[in-house]
Amino acid sequence: MTTGDKIARALAERLRESAGEGWSTTTLQLQVAGGAISLNSWTDVEPYTRVDLGSLNETLLALPHGTVEISLQSTGEYTYTSCPGHEVSNGWVILDPDYRYPGHPLPDATSPDY
Repeated sequence: MTTGDKIARALAERLRESAGEGWSTTTLQLQVAGGAISLNSWTDVEPYTRVDLGSLNETLLALPHGTVEISLQSTGEYTYTSCPGHEVSNGWVILDPDYRYPGHPLPDATSPDY
């Protein structure tokens, strides 16, 4: 078993422990950079889950700078993806109901003629 296999299995185990009940798919994304780890995790029924990776910190910090993602099915099957040198951008939530992205008119506005 390779180091990547061991990390993937350990992450899948931690993800399953943290996912709660009633889910069919759960996902964990990690960004490793500059001695820090940033993570996001969710299930198909819960948008935010907390995964305890404390015991894996040393191993994860030894990974090359980049992004790791593991997607786990409730059947136990998982997909592990590692992208050294790549980052996943965080999304933005804009709470202003009057804000529109450029080129996106209000819902009741008519489309311009092209």
